[in-house]
Amino acid sequence: MSEAVVDDIVAVLPPLLQSLEALGFIARHLNPPQFDAVMEAAGTPDQALQAVRPRLVDWPDKFAHLRAPLVTASDAALAAFEGLRAVQHGNGDLVAVFRALRYAPRAQEALYPLTAKLPPVSNFFIDPPLREDADLLARLAEPGQENTGIMHHDNEPGSRGGFSL
Repeated sequence: MSEAVVDDIVAVLPPLLQSLEALGFIARHLNPPQFDAVMEAAGTPDQALQAVRPRLVDWPDKFAHLRAPLVTASDAALAAFEGLRAVQHGNGDLVAVFRALRYAPRAQEALYPLTAKLPPVSNFFIDPPLREDADLLARLAEPGQENTGIMHHDNEPGSRGGFSL
């Protein structure tokens, strides 16, 4: 792998994962009367992500399989924060908050295929109390894991009644 690509991944991954963690925090702690306090507590990881996002622009084509998920996940996380910040600044309501939070699972779905290639991404998808469980980490490192990832049931864009798991 090219040193420049590795450097870009090392620069982009921490703010991307921190942004996704912050979006999860916002979703878990969302309380409309305390929206500003929740946003304050979540911080501004999106600013760091916005600063490093341009590093994903000029990669060689042979790394497209890494670049595409990182770009999609970064753009979705930034779109979520953009929507949340708009509401925070008085340009929207609770419906706009939920609309913005829809980008978080889209970012996670885009990022998930990189779990086999990038250990920090794999670690992100493990519950925090289990991240130090050596047995679990060894089982996850085994190739050929079936029934993992994001699965959809009647959940095409624009459809109703389906779900993703």
